[in-house]
Amino acid sequence: MRSLLIPIVLICLASASFSLNCTNSTSCSDNQQCVVGTCAPVPCDCGDVKNHTCTHYQCCSDTQCAFVQRCTNHTCAFRSECAPPNLCCANDTACPGNQSCAEGMCAPIQCDCGFVANHTCTPYRCCSNSQCAANENCMNHTCVLKNQTQCTPPECCVSDSQCGGGEQCAVGKCASVQCDCGFVQNHVCTNYRCCGDSQCNSTESCVNHLCILKAPEQCTPPMCCVSDTQCAGTQRCAIKGGEKNGTCEEIVACGIIANHAIAETWECDDLSVCPACEDGGCVDHKCLTAQIAAPTSVSQGGTAAFRILVQQQVCGDCGVVVSAPSGARFNVAMDEEGRASIQVSEAGSYYISVLKESVPLKTIAINSLAKTPAGPDGNVTGPVTPAKGDSSLPIIVAAFVVVVLAGVGALIYFAGKEKQE
Repeated sequence: MRSLLIPIVLICLASASFSLNCTNSTSCSDNQQCVVGTCAPVPCDCGDVKNHTCTHYQCCSDTQCAFVQRCTNHTCAFRSECAPPNLCCANDTACPGNQSCAEGMCAPIQCDCGFVANHTCTPYRCCSNSQCAANENCMNHTCVLKNQTQCTPPECCVSDSQCGGGEQCAVGKCASVQCDCGFVQNHVCTNYRCCGDSQCNSTESCVNHLCILKAPEQCTPPMCCVSDTQCAGTQRCAIKGGEKNGTCEEIVACGIIANHAIAETWECDDLSVCPACEDGGCVDHKCLTAQIAAPTSVSQGGTAAFRILVQQQVCGDCGVVVSAPSGARFNVAMDEEGRASIQVSEAGSYYISVLKESVPLKTIAINSLAKTPAGPDGNVTGPVTPAKGDSSLPIIVAAFVVVVLAGVGALIYFAGKEKQE
């Protein structure tokens, strides 16, 4: 018997394993999710199910809203019947101290002869003489003997009715009704539910003296953003760590900025955010350098030949401008190898500048050496002075001194020899 049960159990387990109809929620209907291999309805008591997810509504019944709101189309909306001076309530504590909750609305407490506090009417001793003995009058809600004192409003009063609508009889005199957050009517201050957000719950705001649920936070660019698409094309939404909102900030870069990103980066430009070229000049947003191979000096009347390369290559569309010592300026053409020459006819410095698209890339100077005037025979005239730093002069002088001393010594030697003979 036991041997028969084991195959049956195995068959049941195998059939159970093959009954799995999903591996993930995408295998189920839109309003279902995959739970332990089975498609099951997405739990969503108050919401809408799409893409296997429940998006909860703000409300599905009035009990999920503030008392002064009703659930309309799954949104807590303000009840028009609760607009001031009317107030909706669930109990007396939701009403001002001089009102009570009756059938869901705050209503003034009827208190013809007394004062209202904490939703309760406390009767006065009297409000008229008829409520006192025959030999008494009602003064300040107290029965006193007749002819004991006289009272003439507004300096003196015995009831609120003797004062103005915004006043009440206090200690025998008419005084303004204190009403910091409310309105005065018939000598009574009717308090508002609120006059500021601090008088409401943290999830509520004071609107028209009523506490209602706060609306979702509004995010208005450029001071607030949640994505780059809310900012201008040259800006991006910068969100600090841990925050859900950010601010639109300009993208700073040397180049073209479009669609909230750097579309093209430049090496240089006239823009203040772009770096200057260390050498050469900026042409089409690139730094170009020129090389000029030329002598540093040429004799006046000679020819100065030079070669120009830009980025180590011949520049066919570059211009060459020469400034003579006299201040004259003229252009020079280069051949296909970048070579050119000028006639050096003036004494002084010739300046050679290379330009591309009117941007100067490099300037060098070639000095023109003036000639020394020649004599009638065609030779250079004037004293011949040894070059500065010529080391042969000391040697010549030393040799001359040695020869002279040797001659003097020889004369002395032969003169002495003749005397001995």
